[in-house]
Amino acid sequence: MTLLLIFVLGLVFVQLGRYDFERRGARGLSVTLLSDVSRLEPGQTLTLTVILENKKRMSVPHAAVRITFPAILDCEETDLTLTGESATNAFVLHTTLAGRQKKTRSLRFTAKQRGAGEFRASTILSDYLNLTQLDGPPTTPRLCVVHPLRQFPAALEASPCGLQGQQSVRRWLYPDPIFFTGVRPYQPQDSFRDIDWRATARYQSFYVKEYDHTSDPAFSIFLILQSIQNLFADDAEFMESAVQFAAAILDQSQRQQLSAALVTNAVVRFSVADTSVCDASLNHTVSCLDLLACAAPYPLSEPTRLFQRYPQLLDASHHCLFILNSLTEAIREWVMKICAQGTAVTLVCWTLPDPKTLPARCQALPLRKEETE
Repeated sequence: MTLLLIFVLGLVFVQLGRYDFERRGARGLSVTLLSDVSRLEPGQTLTLTVILENKKRMSVPHAAVRITFPAILDCEETDLTLTGESATNAFVLHTTLAGRQKKTRSLRFTAKQRGAGEFRASTILSDYLNLTQLDGPPTTPRLCVVHPLRQFPAALEASPCGLQGQQSVRRWLYPDPIFFTGVRPYQPQDSFRDIDWRATARYQSFYVKEYDHTSDPAFSIFLILQSIQNLFADDAEFMESAVQFAAAILDQSQRQQLSAALVTNAVVRFSVADTSVCDASLNHTVSCLDLLACAAPYPLSEPTRLFQRYPQLLDASHHCLFILNSLTEAIREWVMKICAQGTAVTLVCWTLPDPKTLPARCQALPLRKEETE
């Protein structure tokens, strides 16, 4: 009987201590995650700041904060022990908070590949004797998006430009050096070969030449992945080249204030703005790059469903760019249909189709260099 009474009193004491700890200490804790940037490119760094604040007078003897971060980032902190998971990595920060105390910890990460993920934090609080363990307050996750590299494939550098006046993707992707329109101040992304030395000497600062585009600036990018008999490695290689090419086109269009649209069937579901309309704003370009960051090397929907919503978007004033691994019969029929209504079409293919099967206003270029050797 005495042992039972002692056990009941001990249980009541533990529950009272738990209640007092939760009411006076645990509820006064807040955990905040802050990051200096939310979007970056591979090789760039991100700083995450973890803020723990005890808003009450009672101290928190032990707080274990578990931080999870996406696998697209590498943690540069050498004093932390990481635990790997399927899509994220995690580590635990241990600390003690006195009453009315605030602590911060800055963590540096480096982006290693394109993708999207979230920083999340979960907290476990315990008392001095470690008899009571409580879950800490919920925290708001921080989004992190790593945009793809923006570069043109080396295979397009070896493609012929074509004669002046013929339909050629070179006339659309790059300014035509024959049509000189004027000069403008030099910008960091400009080439030194475009510097106008007469204007530079006249204005005592660097000026570059401006050239005209011989085709309409409004264009649409269709990034399509077919479900064919390719190996998964081939699809992944195609996807990386296609995503980098599409990102370079979007970046160039934004810098030159050209309207562009992005339509794709190879993107994991992601919360972004509408990317199916032609727009030249910076927010639209960022939304398109967010979409490309989540592109996966496997198709998620049939490509023909994409074409049912966009026939009114494409007319004679548009240039349509198809980036695809294989030209199937369904896509070939749709290309011939939009070419018949006056839309200029360029196919950038992983496997080049037979030129005889393409309409007159359609040109095919290789995405990989092996096609040109």
